Amino acid sequence: MYNAGHLYEAAFAHYQATGKKTLLNIALKNADLLVHDFGYGKVEEYPGHQVVEMGLVKLYRATGKKEYLDLAKFFLDVRGPKGDSYNQANKKVVDQEEAEGHAGRATYMYTGMADVAALTGDQRYLKAIDAYLERCSDDKIIPDGRDRRQGGR
Repeated sequence: MYNAGHLYEAAFAHYQATGKKTLLNIALKNADLLVHDFGYGKVEEYPGHQVVEMGLVKLYRATGKKEYLDLAKFFLDVRGPKGDSYNQANKKVVDQEEAEGHAGRATYMYTGMADVAALTGDQRYLKAIDAYLERCSDDKIIPDGRDRRQGGR
């Protein structure tokens, strides 16, 4: 689903830039397959690598098809707590307040959470993002990007 997420992002950008739906239509067919197969009462698993959530939100913005937004939220809500911190699956996303695991995956996840929160008003996502950013900036990262846990080296 990682590649699908990037496809959705590219299709949305192409559509915005050109007004053409050629790539968007391909992305929509793929997204419809995910909507068909994943969700409550279907396959109830989260993607191994985050990014599809961001892409699904973009497709929702392009089409207004709520199933895309709902699936993005579903993928966030079913993540954790039985996974590991490497891919931010050791806790429910709304309970994560610590910067852990793979930084790229976390960035995609928190961006997807912000996208979903902006459209649904889910304050739990925003609270978790705020806690994460506060701890990350106060405890772990020096403004020049060095890691505080490494003694600022």
